[in-house]
Amino acid sequence: MASSEETAKRRKVKHVRPNALFEKWITEWRDEAKEKGLQTAYTYNKALASLKLYPLPFKSGKECSLLKNFGAKLCSMLDKRIEEYKAANPDDTRFSSEASSLPKPSPTKKANSPKKRRAPAKKKQTQPEEDIVEDLETVSVQIAPGQVQVKLIVDCSETAAQKASQKMTAKELALQGIPYEVRDLNVGDFLWLAIAPDGTELVLPFIVERKRSDDLAHSIKGSRYHEQKMRLKMCGLNVIYLIEATKHHTALPQETLYQAQTNTNIVDKFCVHNTSNVKETVSYLATMTRVLQRKMSGKFIKSCGVDDSPEYSLSAQTLCLYSFKEFQQGSVKIENFTVREMFAQLLLQIQGTSVDSVYAVVEKFPTLAHMRGAFANCDSLSEKIGLLTVLQFGSSKRSLPYEVAKRIVHFFTVRDFEQIQ
Repeated sequence: MASSEETAKRRKVKHVRPNALFEKWITEWRDEAKEKGLQTAYTYNKALASLKLYPLPFKSGKECSLLKNFGAKLCSMLDKRIEEYKAANPDDTRFSSEASSLPKPSPTKKANSPKKRRAPAKKKQTQPEEDIVEDLETVSVQIAPGQVQVKLIVDCSETAAQKASQKMTAKELALQGIPYEVRDLNVGDFLWLAIAPDGTELVLPFIVERKRSDDLAHSIKGSRYHEQKMRLKMCGLNVIYLIEATKHHTALPQETLYQAQTNTNIVDKFCVHNTSNVKETVSYLATMTRVLQRKMSGKFIKSCGVDDSPEYSLSAQTLCLYSFKEFQQGSVKIENFTVREMFAQLLLQIQGTSVDSVYAVVEKFPTLAHMRGAFANCDSLSEKIGLLTVLQFGSSKRSLPYEVAKRIVHFFTVRDFEQIQ
């Protein structure tokens, strides 16, 4: 065991451009995309920025998937280039298994690769690099003013929840002349599509999560509440949290449900809307559909990638929207979490945290190992807390509250919680 003096003198290894080759290759692909006028140049730029902030070396493209803006295709391109580099430079050991700086999976578990967001169908390893670049490119679609059709999409699990609710929803939408279609949505219960004359479907930036009051109570008591909110937050759309009153007995006091609604509105920045019954819910959806039909009729709409879509504004004359297919691929419910995603789920269980504040923490410390490593270099509790209170989150750039930061530090560093005052 290392002595206390050895621990105090432990040096922090600093890497100067730890992923210089990856930076070089991505820069080449970005410049090539710029010359061809491809939108992927913007995506490469964002990936490059994320990579430069990461302090440790990667040994594979697959490991880069924990960084923001690194999709399955880009990671595959890096892995392909690594194989080419290793063949040309057999004496270079930087990509050997011993060079990895990331924690290895437990030998008792199968090292299955987790499902990636926005991952297109896999292609053979022999696929030319130029074809992969083309796969990353979003086919450009433009819709002139007056040519767009707005359609409401209803999640099939939403309509199948109760037969009575399904019949009433269909009946009311038909009576009000609202075009709708029932499909399987990976997140949310309702959303709207902007459909081009050629049939291309783009997602309008609004999504509705319907919660009956009894279902909301069960979600809060169970494990779904924070997980659902995080997935809604990550989908990139403006979230409408619609709470429908029911006559069924709820598992929590009404005051607790009111507090949950307030937190959802103020902390999570979701638009909260209350309805009295199914009929009133359908009336709200019909009104939203008509408003969007009227607003979109005078807009010029064009397609873009999910990472390229700018902040939405109803006053803008030109809108950039991404495809429904890309939305579905990016919102698949994750069964095999990455270390970063599991760390975020763990942080959400600490009192006082929110989706936005947790996102700020994992941006600075992608894994628990990164956070504990930073704490190890601190000389006092206040210094550890200070590493977290400087983090800012949300549109208002709020700092992480001192008490919340203190809870996080205690949770991950104190072994005997009875010692906490």
